[in-house]
Amino acid sequence: MIEQLEQKLQERKEAWWEWHKKNPQVWNKFEEYTLEAIKTGRKHYSHWAIINRIRWNREIETNGGSLKSAMITSASMLVCFMLVILITMTSLD
Repeated sequence: MIEQLEQKLQERKEAWWEWHKKNPQVWNKFEEYTLEAIKTGRKHYSHWAIINRIRWNREIETNGGSLKSAMITSASMLVCFMLVILITMTSLD
């Protein structure tokens, strides 16, 4: 059972990474808007709000499907992996 869950997680990571490599503009906006929220003094802010700001305020064309369809089909994966990367990057500074 644990091995199956680990395998599914690995498959999701790989699928997300392939989508991410084709769509770096989404990451760029995620990082920009997150750092903007931090600079305004916010200690707590929703990563979902950041993703939805990207979706609502920008017409970002993505490769391999739109951001909206990526959010619908793999929303948790998309947002969580982006959040983990950002936390890792900011904790290294």
